[in-house]
Amino acid sequence: MKKSWTILLALGLSCILWGVVPVRAADTPAVGPGQPTPAAEINDPAFDRFCSPHLIGAAWDRMDAALMTDVALLIQHGESVLGRPRRGLAANDAFKIAVRLAQQRHDQNALQRLKKGAQRSGSQQLVQFVASTEQLAGGSRVAVPDLMVPIDDITPEQYAELGMIRDGISRAIVCGNRDALKRCEAEIPKYEGLSQDQLRTLRQLIDRAQNEVPAEPVIDTATTNALDLLAARSRDGDDEDDDSQPADEPGNVAGAY
Repeated sequence: MKKSWTILLALGLSCILWGVVPVRAADTPAVGPGQPTPAAEINDPAFDRFCSPHLIGAAWDRMDAALMTDVALLIQHGESVLGRPRRGLAANDAFKIAVRLAQQRHDQNALQRLKKGAQRSGSQQLVQFVASTEQLAGGSRVAVPDLMVPIDDITPEQYAELGMIRDGISRAIVCGNRDALKRCEAEIPKYEGLSQDQLRTLRQLIDRAQNEVPAEPVIDTATTNALDLLAARSRDGDDEDDDSQPADEPGNVAGAY
């Protein structure tokens, strides 16, 4: 019987059977929608002492619910101090991303932290968003169906390419952005190393993922682009312009939690 690797395409959570180490988002470039947002629209130096661009990019690149919760709370604290939204990623969007990640991971601790943060914000819309998502945390998670790949029919290069597409689909689902899923589909023909069967299966998975995404995007394309660019920079270690203190220093997070 042919062995198979099961690549779980569920919000970046990859679990490969038969003891194979999973492809992480940090190992492969993201399939980002559209053109990258210009750096001037992403960076907001006034907020760097609260939450550095590198930390934001790392949280998005890893699809880490706990770290994204840190990001949301730190940006919220920065906005309360500076009296304005952060450019490129405002606290409201950071909260929505963190909440959706926490729901997908069934991370109750992160959800509770976000719930308290939403209550502190005074935004009833944000409080309701967290509450409605929290109710779903005990149910089924939003996921892309498994991709069954015969071990005899896949090379390491193809495996890496599948990981790239998987990460793009995962991010699109977290952002609740159908256009991002369509752009993921448009990227598929560029992966010439994949077989026609693999390409066809990926298109089917994207079609199914469309059913998991709301008609109206949760996170707009501009913000999604900004996050993708920050994620790529965090992988490359491109934080030379960040002269702020590390985001995890006690002086920077006081009152954020």
